[in-house]
Amino acid sequence: MGTDDNTPKRVRRPAHIIAAQMLGCYDENGELDERLFAELTDEMEDKVGAIGFLVAERAGWAATARAEAKRQLERAAAFDRDGSRLTDRAHDLLLIMGVRKVTTGTATASLRKQPLRTVIVDEAAIPETYRRSVVVESIDKKAIATAIDADVDVPGATRERGDDRLQWK
Repeated sequence: MGTDDNTPKRVRRPAHIIAAQMLGCYDENGELDERLFAELTDEMEDKVGAIGFLVAERAGWAATARAEAKRQLERAAAFDRDGSRLTDRAHDLLLIMGVRKVTTGTATASLRKQPLRTVIVDEAAIPETYRRSVVVESIDKKAIATAIDADVDVPGATRERGDDRLQWK
């Protein structure tokens, strides 16, 4: 399948062409040309092997991209923390100086009043008038599966097996 450097050999014919030729391995009497079929099977195995190599390669690239994305997110979070820390420091400096606004050649910093906000100090003391109920309903698929497996009819549900999936090792 591969060469000395463990890369797959180049498979030039598309798989659908090989598959079509495999179907044509029977003569007019219905006899299988085993030599041709074996050659085509080998070629198809090489094709699958080459695809497996590409899948593994792309998985490696994806892992590298995910690691880089994680690194970039961590870096962005560090910049956000720095910006927040610096903003807090500038806020404190304006309060210490007793001024509400400072303008320089590069920036203007000013203290602004925040809008009123509601703070709950004792949740138990809040009257029912100001409460709302949130009901979350969900379907228990595990319980339904158990019931169906025990031959219980569950209207609106059935058990089925999905399509086969290809696993690479």
